[in-house]
Amino acid sequence: MIHPWNRLLWEQLPPFERLPPVLLLTGPDGVGKGEFALALAKALLCREPRDRPEACGACQLCRLFESGNQPDIRILEPATGEDDTDSTASDGAPAKAKAGVPARWIKVAAVRALADFLALSSHFGGRRVVLLRPADRLHPAAANALLKTLEEPPASTHFLLVTGRAARLPATVRSRCVRVLFGLPAPAAASAWLREQGGQQPDLALAQAGCAPLTALALDSAPYWSARTALIEEALSRETLDPVATVDRLGTEQLALVVGSLQRWCYDLLAVKAGGPVRYNPDCAQILHRLAPRIGIEPMLAFSRELQSVARWVEHPLNARLVAERCLIGYKNAISNSES
Repeated sequence: MIHPWNRLLWEQLPPFERLPPVLLLTGPDGVGKGEFALALAKALLCREPRDRPEACGACQLCRLFESGNQPDIRILEPATGEDDTDSTASDGAPAKAKAGVPARWIKVAAVRALADFLALSSHFGGRRVVLLRPADRLHPAAANALLKTLEEPPASTHFLLVTGRAARLPATVRSRCVRVLFGLPAPAAASAWLREQGGQQPDLALAQAGCAPLTALALDSAPYWSARTALIEEALSRETLDPVATVDRLGTEQLALVVGSLQRWCYDLLAVKAGGPVRYNPDCAQILHRLAPRIGIEPMLAFSRELQSVARWVEHPLNARLVAERCLIGYKNAISNSES
């Protein structure tokens, strides 16, 4: 699927016979990079080639692609049930899998398994595609194993690396890619698209998502708005709060929401403190203007940096309750530490 705001980017791609073999699709999360990459992969493998076409959707290869049985594509991504390290532990023994836990890494074993795929010719005499998503989850050993292949890609083979965090990729990998840069759509166009999708609060969802339409669509649900309202009433809008009691009422299953909401809330507090506009929480502008004069800029900046560190591992907390309490204690200290 190519979203309306990415249509111009699609039309600017060169004809497939001149398409670079290694593309790095990068830009903000929630703007459709992954869907764009899948549409490109499907078109590259389609049996009905045209000048920068979308896949026909009707040929045998397109039907195989839709069913997940197209043999000329490999998709590398972290997989649920794999362990969080590499394929072996530090002592050389096999690493133990953590069943049901989303993996953080695309492991070196997955990259090495590409050798058999790349050693054979295409099953249908056409192109082959390797899709890595998100590419910033490549384990360092996996990235090293991939370098030689990216430097000299096999004929008729295309590598599509998708990431919202290109800076986390090794420079050696980035240097072997041609970038396709995605941007945020215009707010009016994004809002109109969300309304077409049946969004409940499209404008507020877009503000919460930093104008990333797909992220906004995922947020715009009754459970999210209910949980956000509870967090604001229980913690964020209070000049004094009890972090332990707040976590008791909210529950630890809301850890990702707590961390994300705190990041957005602190950004808006700092913006208001500096005389700027509210970006993420326009419906709470009055509360933010009441709280902003009380905060210290340095303590709030320090807390914001701490939240960034927590956010990297929010899917893998050792103890979700302790992490949530720590974040709320940090927020309490930040808003209580005035510059005066």
